[in-house]
Amino acid sequence: MRAFSMALAFAVFLTGCQTTKPLGPQALQNGYGGGLLQLCFSHFSVNRYITITLQKIAANARMLDYGPAAFRLEKTLRLHETRDVSGGAFFPKDRRHCAFWQFEAPAGEYAIVKVGERLSTAGSSGGSLLGAVLGAAIAAAIIASAKNDEVVFVRADGSLKNDTPTFAIRPGETTHLGTIMYDGEQEPREQPRLDNHGYWDGLNTDTVKVTRLILAYFPAGSVPDTTKAIAGKYEANLPRQTISHLTGRTVIIEDFPEAAPL
Repeated sequence: MRAFSMALAFAVFLTGCQTTKPLGPQALQNGYGGGLLQLCFSHFSVNRYITITLQKIAANARMLDYGPAAFRLEKTLRLHETRDVSGGAFFPKDRRHCAFWQFEAPAGEYAIVKVGERLSTAGSSGGSLLGAVLGAAIAAAIIASAKNDEVVFVRADGSLKNDTPTFAIRPGETTHLGTIMYDGEQEPREQPRLDNHGYWDGLNTDTVKVTRLILAYFPAGSVPDTTKAIAGKYEANLPRQTISHLTGRTVIIEDFPEAAPL
């Protein structure tokens, strides 16, 4: 986990407009534009919530804007805010839960500052009041001890890296920025087979699958089964823009756990 903290003067924090209902055109203030970004959970990450932070880049500079024109947007998405758009019960590995984030911002260049994930309490309570209380307490303890996995795309001083993802907000226009999916990869791993007393004989092992969480990006129109299910013609007819430095890139949110020595 990489930590990132900055003091931001005159920043505006917004959650944007997210809904699973059909989207429509948004009214834009003078000098403002809009962005439409689809956020998705794969079946690997449905017990998490995901975060993304965007910030305006200073004019004629390679760093974030901290002046009077500074503008910053943060979005946190939980599973209950999304819609199951593919896979279903018969194809759980292909299941995706998605929602659109449509936002308004002053025209200019923007950077994706950071993305992250954390365990969610969704579905943790039992059927009774006591079960709910115990479930919530256990979930809170697990979450309190869990890592807040985060990837930061800018330097500590706010300067952009060579591979910082960027895009433009165009005045008077809402641009489709594509889909960011919080996905996962698995690999087999051998682990010692312990007996009832917790001892290993030094020979027998079991094969288990371990998972790492990654971020995958898809330009607008490259996942039509997802977008059509939620936004229909409005989303399909928007002008499209590809976020730089994300296409074909694997961003590791939480890596494979360290292998225990055999």
